[in-house]
Amino acid sequence: MSGKYSSKQFMKVVSNVFLNKYFEHENIDLDVDSDPLREHDTDLLINAILLLKDIARSNIESDFQQIHSLATRAGIKALTAVAKKHDNIDFNEKIRSINGIHNQAMWAFINNREYWQDASILFEASSIQSSTSPKDEPLTIIIKLTQLPGDELMYFDLDLIKSKSEGKSSVPNTCKVEQRKENTLKTYRAIQKAAINLKKQHPSKSKSWIAQSIAKMPVAQGKSSETIRKNINI
Repeated sequence: MSGKYSSKQFMKVVSNVFLNKYFEHENIDLDVDSDPLREHDTDLLINAILLLKDIARSNIESDFQQIHSLATRAGIKALTAVAKKHDNIDFNEKIRSINGIHNQAMWAFINNREYWQDASILFEASSIQSSTSPKDEPLTIIIKLTQLPGDELMYFDLDLIKSKSEGKSSVPNTCKVEQRKENTLKTYRAIQKAAINLKKQHPSKSKSWIAQSIAKMPVAQGKSSETIRKNINI
């Protein structure tokens, strides 16, 4: 993991060369020459940023947080996968030539910001999958009957569903169901985790956007964005 974000710590781990390239790319004049600064001595840069207008400071902070979020081995792997999808054959070689994972993430952000959303989705999917294992606690999930897709209804105990119909909910008993039922429940559990995590990362995004994003993840298991939208609780 890249760890908890701190603007000062972030600028300490990113080389002055790449900080300069970022500010130049964004046409931000800090009125500070960072070349003579000691590497990772960021106090002057931070003070210069504080003198900018609110919107400029907010944009910088937002960009740095996005860069930090993928400054991990898994994040760089996700960026490389997206670059490959876009037939960017030079990306992998170039990013591997850069020392420091935060520098790699900064370079990718400067040169290929358009990869960020898809890479973030892939990174989120890999994080969810790595955190899910057979050692997880016993699975319990509540599904609203009014939202349960028709093609999934057969996987659940119909007698139990009918007994709970007044409350419009059912608690499937995974101890008695077949493997197919348990896999379905695990899929919905993973989808719900993905929805919660995406909502934390993108609080302003709609439920439909989150569902569409999850539908692109391996965790969706081929389920449509509409099915996902109806079954996530965020």
